[in-house]
Amino acid sequence: MGGGSTGVRTVYSTHAGKGSYNNTIEDYEEKPKVFLSFSMRNKIQADLFRYQAEDDKYSLEFEDTSLKYPIENVNWHGPVGTKIEQSDVVIVFIGEDTHKRPAVNWEIRTAYQNDIPVIPVRVQKDRRFRLPSAIKRNGDYTVQWKLNEIQHRIEEVTKEKNS
Repeated sequence: MGGGSTGVRTVYSTHAGKGSYNNTIEDYEEKPKVFLSFSMRNKIQADLFRYQAEDDKYSLEFEDTSLKYPIENVNWHGPVGTKIEQSDVVIVFIGEDTHKRPAVNWEIRTAYQNDIPVIPVRVQKDRRFRLPSAIKRNGDYTVQWKLNEIQHRIEEVTKEKNS
């Protein structure tokens, strides 16, 4: 008889994963959707983190769902809240003034209200800046800026969330 479809889509790509050129679409997992929350003082660190996630030489795997530009508008809560709700995890970069930034604190509270896990990441390994009060209340532990540690934590919290 004819050569009909098997119902399995085969992908031929150098990026098929694990060195194979013959994986099926079912072999791929969606990248976790991550919203980055930070004080504007830590924008350079957030941009560096985004760069590291896009560069193949680093082992970060996530889709950045955060805004790439500041909203110069009184009604920023709606678009930002939607982005957070569509995310699997919120990473909060902990810097010197993070704990007193109203927008960052609102983003953290919004994540918790929507059962989105929060991962606090210290922007300087040798400094212990104050944590935002919502993070302290929730008891989330901070992660050092080590890419493998951050990636492990992303995978850990998204697995917990999806199980």
